[in-house]
Amino acid sequence: VLDDNDGASVDTVIIDNSLVHDCDGGPYFKDADLNGLIKVTNSTFANLTDRFIRAQSGDAAGYIDHCTVYNLSGKRIIMAKGNSKQWIVTNSIFSTFTGSSPDDCIRPGDNEADSLAFCILHSDVGLHKDWEVVSDTSTADPMFTDPANGDFTLMDGSPALTMASDGGAIGDPRWVSGTTGIKNTQASTPVDFKLSQNYPNPFNPSTHIVFTLAEKNHATLTVHN
Repeated sequence: VLDDNDGASVDTVIIDNSLVHDCDGGPYFKDADLNGLIKVTNSTFANLTDRFIRAQSGDAAGYIDHCTVYNLSGKRIIMAKGNSKQWIVTNSIFSTFTGSSPDDCIRPGDNEADSLAFCILHSDVGLHKDWEVVSDTSTADPMFTDPANGDFTLMDGSPALTMASDGGAIGDPRWVSGTTGIKNTQASTPVDFKLSQNYPNPFNPSTHIVFTLAEKNHATLTVHN
């Protein structure tokens, strides 16, 4: 959290496999500049009195993947207004918003490629009208086991269990029965070639490009302008 720190500048913020709860909020950049990337993955944020993410000073790209966000009472959940670099929100659960702007509590930046996909938006969680790409979202109850006591394990029959971009569960992996919350970096053997969307996009000054091959082999990746 960096607030009321005029002149401070941050390039990259990475949060992974974390639990944040019963506090003001998550990463917060209002006066301090964030100019690189904010990446939040495999994490849970619960019972916050302010935003999950505020990046409203500087110009940053955003990547939020496999997060569980529950019970926020601030003005918004995500505020990325003013960022010209791409924001991607995917494979995440946002549930129970009691703040002052329920109809637009997830606010994108100003990039025409900003996207939100494979997410549950439940219980007064609304998207701002400026999202350019929205797909595969649901307002269904994620069916947490006991959220009031901090247990966000997905119950049998939860729609979140099969909603992810890879056919698996969305939200923080620690809440899927039989998982540890730390993603296995040795994925199952791919059955086909796949090239994923780079992030951030556009490059700033670097980008991540993920691809898989059906069998072990040499590959050449060529980027055209």
